[in-house]
Amino acid sequence: MLPVNHPKPYTVVEIAHILKADIFGSQANNHILIRNLWTDTRQSVKTSESIFFCLRGPHFDGHNFLDEAAKKGMFCCVVDCLPEQLRPDVTYLMVRDTKEALQQLAAHHRSQLLETRFIAITGSNGKTMVKEWLYDLLHPHYNCSKSPLSYNSQIGVPLSVWKCSAENQFAIIEAGISLPGEMERLRHIIQPQIGVFTHLGSAHDAGFQSREQKLAEKARLFYTCESILVGADQPDVVDYFRKIYPEKKLLTVSSTCTKADFTFQTNASGEVFFSSKHYDLERIKISSPFKDIISNKNLILALSAGLVLTDGNLQLIEKIPTLFQVRMRMEWTRGLNDCMILNDCYTSDPEALQQALQTLLTSGQYRKKIIVLSEFDQLTEADEQMAFSTLLETLKSSEKLSDTKVLYVGADKFEKLSELPVEKAVFTTTQHLLSYLKKNPPTQSDILLKGARKFQFESIAEQLSASLHETRVEINLSAIGRNLSFFKSLLPVGTKLMAMVKAASYGSGSFELARYLASLGVDYLAVAYADEGVELRNAHITMPVMVMNAHTHLLPLIFENNLEPQIFSFGQINFLKNFETNSPLSIHIKIDTGMHRLGFKSTQLKTLLNELSVLKETLRVRSILSHLSAADDPKEDKFTHWQIEQFHRAADQIDKVLGYHPIRHIFNTAGILDHMDERSEMVRIGIGMYGISHRPDLQIHLQPAIEWHSFVSQVKDLEPGDSIGYGRSFVATKKMKTATIALGYADGFRRILSNGRGGVYIKGIYCPVIGRICMDMTMVDVSHIPDVEEGDPVEIIGPNQAIEKLAQAMNTVPYEVLTSIGTRVKRVYFKES
Repeated sequence: MLPVNHPKPYTVVEIAHILKADIFGSQANNHILIRNLWTDTRQSVKTSESIFFCLRGPHFDGHNFLDEAAKKGMFCCVVDCLPEQLRPDVTYLMVRDTKEALQQLAAHHRSQLLETRFIAITGSNGKTMVKEWLYDLLHPHYNCSKSPLSYNSQIGVPLSVWKCSAENQFAIIEAGISLPGEMERLRHIIQPQIGVFTHLGSAHDAGFQSREQKLAEKARLFYTCESILVGADQPDVVDYFRKIYPEKKLLTVSSTCTKADFTFQTNASGEVFFSSKHYDLERIKISSPFKDIISNKNLILALSAGLVLTDGNLQLIEKIPTLFQVRMRMEWTRGLNDCMILNDCYTSDPEALQQALQTLLTSGQYRKKIIVLSEFDQLTEADEQMAFSTLLETLKSSEKLSDTKVLYVGADKFEKLSELPVEKAVFTTTQHLLSYLKKNPPTQSDILLKGARKFQFESIAEQLSASLHETRVEINLSAIGRNLSFFKSLLPVGTKLMAMVKAASYGSGSFELARYLASLGVDYLAVAYADEGVELRNAHITMPVMVMNAHTHLLPLIFENNLEPQIFSFGQINFLKNFETNSPLSIHIKIDTGMHRLGFKSTQLKTLLNELSVLKETLRVRSILSHLSAADDPKEDKFTHWQIEQFHRAADQIDKVLGYHPIRHIFNTAGILDHMDERSEMVRIGIGMYGISHRPDLQIHLQPAIEWHSFVSQVKDLEPGDSIGYGRSFVATKKMKTATIALGYADGFRRILSNGRGGVYIKGIYCPVIGRICMDMTMVDVSHIPDVEEGDPVEIIGPNQAIEKLAQAMNTVPYEVLTSIGTRVKRVYFKES
């Protein structure tokens, strides 16, 4: 969670009074002015004007980071229990519940802002889009504050309210919930006068008993509102609001209901017309920059809210062409020369800049950093100053300034650039920067792109990208993090986690995912072969890495790169006998309990024990492991339990010979779900990270982390008798329309899917393959979709077609689908904001 800069400071004593907190520790900090709230020490900068809230969660406890907070200059902390030893330089505010205290402080601050009108936005989808576009329509003619990014949670909302000041005419706050009871707390914090309800969809359905309960919970947000805007295309939602809030002004927005208060229509040419009976507007043409119906619905909702807030200021309509699609995420892609590109263009507000900088500087600790910025576009002078202060403070807090460079593009040279404590260069145009990068190509660097739309930073991304093939796999790192948290919740406390990143992390990319897993606190990584481990080391991945198939002749390379081999044969043992070393060699012992792939069989155990007895001074056995053959098959439970007992019997004997207890692990993803016991101190997680499970009853707790997309290259009309593709395996019997997709079996879309066995989704509609799949192209039937065009996106794996469904059509398993996706397919890594 990011810090939020606050214009009106409170003293520590004032905050203690607001929270009814007891003060412990140093009294010297009592009158420090607090401007910043922190909930995460990993992304902080040095500041003495901060207070750290030690929040608790299912898998974290902020109290464990009190010392780290103090080291970073935060000498005031809100806690619900005191550490065993109080630091003499830290002031501790003791409360009953730290999250409630954070919310209480924000609610108090809101109560002081009597002149600011608060707008609360909720719904299942579109909240962030409506918030961002409403802000862009109002800003800078009106002094506005808004929730940073997607700060709509029990933590995000109080941080959003905290940053509001008395100077703000409007404060636009996004609110989201996933469980009953949460919205009442958010309503108490925001106390909105205007409410906006976007849409009631299926998001977070699992947390509620019914659609009706979810609607009722969300509607609680608007208890204090004078006016509520709601989409009229969901009559049950409108009826519910009229029923529970008969005294409030309910304004409806619709693309289909002509009786709504605000309406829009789109003609065949894509022109958008807006009407409002409240402001005597009849079919006014607006220059919407968007083509899709969802974006235009959200745009009209934002425009309608803006008109309500400004008493019908029609200048807002003139700003519509300047809006751009809201980016809900930052994307990592692999660049040339071992570079990674963090593409976060087109948001330049201080909070978005701060998150992007923190993401860049905290990833790949040992790699060079390049920050590519344009002039701060469309910011007020105060916001521009805050953005620069954010840049300056974040850079000052970086531990490796000598490896950081700022490249700045702007018509006017940014005067303050000279204050930055890093190497920098200024370019008047993006073309000048591109020429510079061509002559001076970056190597082994993480590169942040963050610029205003007019500077067209996408051209920089294209020049630096390692792949221009527009068929892409999208890896949702946030989903992987959530899936890991779910699996952790099933494990006994203290159980370690080994993440499988073999086969380029199941096709999703090796070091890119490994870096993220390292940041999540995974204990071990596992690769199949030595070269995969060496690649991780070359990418500065320093955490422990186990090599599963460690060929004997490669053992020197493995030890040289501080990798840890899995030992499974006496050939390896004999090599270790003659290997000269000054310190014990870290290894892992593999026991074959019935998989009969790699490992020492039970009949070889006695000989193994004798060898380990001789070598125990020169080896350090980090773990003992085995592998379950059929953990996902209930019919094989008896065999699985036999394997587990065989494993522990062998491990007990090895412990006895070694005189110490190495980590034990036998459970894979399926084993965690069905067979976990407390005798194994570590588990190996693979396909489960991506939200894939053999247990349908648990699938609701997992989020798919992989999507695969392409695009339409060409649309063709066929006449009866026309054939498609190689071998003329498909011949049209009637008039039809086809789309050629930039996707073939060289990309992993296998030929077995030809002639209707498989298909893709275009505009959310299933389109079967017709003819034979080619090496680089696939043809699909789009006769039932009237408006398909070149460039339209195509879903191969995604919300409509789960990877399990595609695997079934390929007559294989999800593992093979993932690992077969071609290397020319671009991998895009992102975290949800």
